[in-house]
Amino acid sequence: MKDGDILRLDDDLYGNYLFQYFYQLSEAERQALIEFDIMLELINQDMVALNSTILPDELATPEAMIYWQRAMKAGWVDEHYQTKLSLTQSAILAFEMANRLNIKDRWKVFEAFWQRKNMRSSYNNALLQRQSLKFQDDVKALFSTI
Repeated sequence: MKDGDILRLDDDLYGNYLFQYFYQLSEAERQALIEFDIMLELINQDMVALNSTILPDELATPEAMIYWQRAMKAGWVDEHYQTKLSLTQSAILAFEMANRLNIKDRWKVFEAFWQRKNMRSSYNNALLQRQSLKFQDDVKALFSTI
């Protein structure tokens, strides 16, 4: 059976087949069927994980994708667009992206996507830290040429 991009075996039919032909199959054939079933399940798990990155509409525009690619290249986000930064640096990145993308509810969008809380507070804390101010300059520089 095919379920979207996922290929699944019908467990009832598969079980009936194994029950009916078990003694006609060699040990190697039985082992190969079991290994196939396990491999198929592992592939399906990987596909579900890959397809689980769904960007909110505001963060999936062509312009946003340029920002995401640059942030990924800089090592700030992973391949699923999840932040790899501290709370304060993540807030700075979110603020800059939201400003450039004209996102009104910036904290709501990024908090939901990154599963973070109180990003506004983290941003305010960042403004008081010297290293965060340097990071803010780095983000502006990286995003300035779009």
